[in-house]
Amino acid sequence: MIKNSVGLTEKILVFLILQLWFAASAYAGAVVKDPCAGKNSLLTLVSVSSCSAKEGMILLELGVQSDMLKVGGIKSKIISYPDSEIRIGIPGNNEIKLVLPNYNIQSYAGGGMPSMSGYDDFGIGFKHEFGYTENTIYAAEITVTFPSGNGGFQNYGTDMTGKGILTYSPTKALSVELIPGISSFTRLSDNGHISRFFGFNPDVVATYQFKDALQAYGEVQRNPQQGVALSGNYWFDCGLQYLLTQNIELQSEYGIFLDPPEGGYGRYIELETEMMF
Repeated sequence: MIKNSVGLTEKILVFLILQLWFAASAYAGAVVKDPCAGKNSLLTLVSVSSCSAKEGMILLELGVQSDMLKVGGIKSKIISYPDSEIRIGIPGNNEIKLVLPNYNIQSYAGGGMPSMSGYDDFGIGFKHEFGYTENTIYAAEITVTFPSGNGGFQNYGTDMTGKGILTYSPTKALSVELIPGISSFTRLSDNGHISRFFGFNPDVVATYQFKDALQAYGEVQRNPQQGVALSGNYWFDCGLQYLLTQNIELQSEYGIFLDPPEGGYGRYIELETEMMF
């Protein structure tokens, strides 16, 4: 009797395990599809920070940005281009990012100060996409920039930023990203000393897709301490993204930053295009 009961129990366990396996396989195949792939994958790869470029894929970003600033009572304007990044998909849901230097031209209102121009720093980044469920995607990213610029637009040491990225999509059209980050960066003080700062910079992004080829987004971000005796500042931006073809995307963005303790503020307009190869 004991042998028969054990045999029956084993059969029941095997049956239940097979049923669970078939159910899980059907669920994964029919419901949990890769949210970073598909017909409009370029739009998703550009807008969703937790998506890594697929293996063998190359994403090229080009653009121009115009900043209008007022810091310490001094107004200035900066034009930056080509605002270029290259993202390369490698095996294991990983991505390498090359942040190419911008050429910057800064002019001051009233002509009281001479114009400045130069390149900012070169950087390299690495991202790993841990995985996804029906509503969420998880990833982490680190970016390192090297003091390679000139003309006053460079940093004075190696800067690093690490981010954790969680994307939650309650509906097919709406997604929200929580991006906590930690930064280590350098600044040059008035007395010529180079100081290193560490800071926590949280970031929240919401994206809404109106149609297959059109979506809007908004972002709120706090940057850490920006220099000796200076506090952090707050960034707010929003934009539109349009998928011109499956391999070409157009983007426009408007943003402002506020620095209440120092009375500084600024705004910018950015136009970009992203291409997938």
